[in-house]
Amino acid sequence: MRYELLCRRMLRERHYSGAALLLSARADTTTGGYVEPAADLTIATLASSMVAHAKGVFGIT
Repeated sequence: MRYELLCRRMLRERHYSGAALLLSARADTTTGGYVEPAADLTIATLASSMVAHAKGVFGIT
């Protein structure tokens, strides 16, 4: 999948420190349904990365 490869390349080349890949069908716009096709590119992984970064910036343990 092209977007998955793009996310991985941006992370590998350190253009981004985190990324998430979400896919949804047009019919899911009212329900908010989505799929995370890559186990390492999930919202949970991105959120935990952001929290860890914020803790480091603000010196929170």
